[in-house]
Amino acid sequence: IRKIDRFGNVSTFAGSGEIGFADGMGTEAKFGRLMGMTIERRSQIMYVVDNGNHCIRKITLDGEVSTLAGNGFPGTVDAVGINAQFLFPNDITADPSGSLYVTEYYGPLRKILPNGTVSTLHTPGNAFDLFQTGVAIDNMFSIYLSVQLGNGNNAIYKLTPDGAGYQIAGSSTGYLD
Repeated sequence: IRKIDRFGNVSTFAGSGEIGFADGMGTEAKFGRLMGMTIERRSQIMYVVDNGNHCIRKITLDGEVSTLAGNGFPGTVDAVGINAQFLFPNDITADPSGSLYVTEYYGPLRKILPNGTVSTLHTPGNAFDLFQTGVAIDNMFSIYLSVQLGNGNNAIYKLTPDGAGYQIAGSSTGYLD
């Protein structure tokens, strides 16, 4: 993870640059394939998607890297912390209460509570025909997913807090079931 200060100076904040899996301070840490990242506003903690290691990593302001959820093995297991499993996590965002939402390229939308409890929030009708590539959340807790459909079309879907989902933009037709 590279850091660029307001003067344009670039430095390594976290990660050794070597592919691997290791928690630690700053450049002692190793990552697989990094994808999405978010900063939880209240705590200023950074969360990154370590796609290559099928987990979510936490980085404090001083650069300490730890594994929040996932254990390095691919799967779709709801559990707490390293007992949970992800299947190629892709993107992440934080809501105003500090919960995290994670898309998985081949799987469901997952929610991680601040204590590390992972649950499945939404499973698309046919996960292998719908690849979730991005996620965002608004202040009203509606979740927006950018998806790539198996037919090559792309769309933006909205999931409301009551569980309703529908397409709001894109080149395909249909709804998220």
